[in-house]
Amino acid sequence: MSSCKKWNSCNDKCKRNSGGRGGGGRSSSNNNTRTVSSQKLEAYAADLEKWVREKLGQYDADAAFRATREAKHKNRDGYAAFLQTKVEKKLATFSAK
Repeated sequence: MSSCKKWNSCNDKCKRNSGGRGGGGRSSSNNNTRTVSSQKLEAYAADLEKWVREKLGQYDADAAFRATREAKHKNRDGYAAFLQTKVEKKLATFSAK
């Protein structure tokens, strides 16, 4: 049997086993997994945005908290940039999982 005939025979078996889609019937499962993962990522991103708003609110409201952060980050913009970098790293780590 030539390699082309072997490939076609295997391809036909894969289509029969997967309801004609090819790929072993995994495509819909993978799409669902991606959807769930993207939903989790979006939820995590929303949680992190909320966390940043809370931290900036605390910075605005609490003089002692603000003084500590200003010693390290100079001002509110520096602290906000620090928080944003932290969020980006957390999202990258989450996405890599």
